[in-house]
Amino acid sequence: MAHRIHGLGVCPGLAIAPQLVLHTQPEAVSPQAVSDVKAEIIRFRRAMAAVAEQIQSFLAQAKAEIGQTESEIFEAQFLMLQDPTLTQEVEAEIRTRGLCAQWCFVQSVQARIALLSDSENAYMQQRVLDLQDIQGQMLDHLMPGGAAQVRLDGPVILTAQEITPTQLLRFEKKRLAGVLMEEGGATSHTVLLAAAIGVPCVVGAAEFLAASRSGQTAVVDGNSGLVLLGPSPEEEGEYRLRLAQLTQARAMDEDFRGKPTRTADGAPLTLMCNIASSKEAEDVLPMDGEGVGLFRSEFLYLSAQSAPSEEEQYQTYLQAARALRGRPLTVRTLDAGGDKQIAYLDMPQEANPFMGFRAIRFCLERPDIFKPQLSALLRAAAQADIRIMFPMIATMDEFRRAKAVLREVQEELAAAGVPFRSDIPVGMMVEIPSAAIMADQFIQEADFFSIGTNDLLQYLCSADRGNPRTTYLNDPCDPALLRMIYYTICQAKACGKEVSICGQVAQDAQLIPLWIGMGVDKLSVSPIQILRVRRQIAAVDSALWRGHVQELLRLPDAGAVRTRLMELAAR
Repeated sequence: MAHRIHGLGVCPGLAIAPQLVLHTQPEAVSPQAVSDVKAEIIRFRRAMAAVAEQIQSFLAQAKAEIGQTESEIFEAQFLMLQDPTLTQEVEAEIRTRGLCAQWCFVQSVQARIALLSDSENAYMQQRVLDLQDIQGQMLDHLMPGGAAQVRLDGPVILTAQEITPTQLLRFEKKRLAGVLMEEGGATSHTVLLAAAIGVPCVVGAAEFLAASRSGQTAVVDGNSGLVLLGPSPEEEGEYRLRLAQLTQARAMDEDFRGKPTRTADGAPLTLMCNIASSKEAEDVLPMDGEGVGLFRSEFLYLSAQSAPSEEEQYQTYLQAARALRGRPLTVRTLDAGGDKQIAYLDMPQEANPFMGFRAIRFCLERPDIFKPQLSALLRAAAQADIRIMFPMIATMDEFRRAKAVLREVQEELAAAGVPFRSDIPVGMMVEIPSAAIMADQFIQEADFFSIGTNDLLQYLCSADRGNPRTTYLNDPCDPALLRMIYYTICQAKACGKEVSICGQVAQDAQLIPLWIGMGVDKLSVSPIQILRVRRQIAAVDSALWRGHVQELLRLPDAGAVRTRLMELAAR
């Protein structure tokens, strides 16, 4: 009988695959005596060779699938693993003390981590993360039952206490069947990234790790949040049948490939995509997207060892835009901070980073980081349809200061005789309540709005979106949120300017008819969701749903809204 665990389903879909548990914690390693020291050293050397080969494989994969900047992560790890003093220390410890290789290796690595952790140098702090990653890979090979000792050639379900965005970026997409995390909320950036690549994900259940082991078959239902560890043949057969039915539904979605995005009564919408790299931009047209509504540029920084240069960014944005073949590319400027800490940027440690020195606040204080990005965008926009979007705008002063920096960069490019686009569209994310309340003022100076519902809801309800204990407060059906979204849309429409909704709620099947009824122009979703969302839009009567908006906004709580949405959809 399977071990049934109920978590929070945060990325839709169904996965059936072996688990890969990340990573064995160093405190779980004990100093076990070995009877054959020579054999233990040979075992250690084989593990080192295997991890070196694995890192080189990741390096080649990153260069081919993500980019040169991201591949530098693995170049640094490979050099650290090949450090002769590390090998000599571990082997000497095995010889002199007769203890197992995994314990001796952890002692050497932890000593290095302790030294680096005391440094205030951002580069040294980044090396701590690399050492922890190497340690985990080595323990997978050295520990009994480690992940590397289980033959997992096909897709796997990653299981961990928490998986960082960078860890997810490092993993080959075609091998990701599903994601299980004990921690993390519905709108953490790791979850957003998993959604972007169409990976079912469940978070928020403390029993995951205790009952998990690498190689064990698991079923992950990203819709209901149900997880089955070690399902019986009958249970596995039942879920494989459901998986086949979902495959059939995707085949129905294919009927909408190449068709315009229109409601049942002919109202047009634009279906854009959310991406995190130029490589992902190559998926937009094959998935039938109509452009990119959100390029999360911070992932260029998260996957690098140092701030990407202006030229590197220019090439990245231009490559992404060219992959879209004339369709628009909307780039959100650097949104660092919160759960996206970037060590080499020397960002301050804060008690509440989500409400601290992040995104536009950081960029306005760091022109050395902000201006090269703006320059790269302006230069690339001279050759493609690129738009700039500022994140985390709270006040009119912030928006005006950001635009002033943009004008300054334009003047510098003009003085240097460098081609750039002088009339590039400049919009803003509406993701702070103050911006939504002042939408009538902001829209006078912004070319477009993009409503970021995840952060908007987090700040509106004062509930950390990464905290599973406050998940009940992060409900997109909250009528306070819906009122803010509707007011923002109305202000944009009154000025004849475009407004879009991005993130997970843009592809929420229950809420899509409401967004249409409110009059949104664009929805920006994961590329893999484009055809499914287009098929749903085609069944929505926009005029009918416009008539239900005020009724829904008058309801007292999220539960009442959700119930009424279900009743209306059933009709």
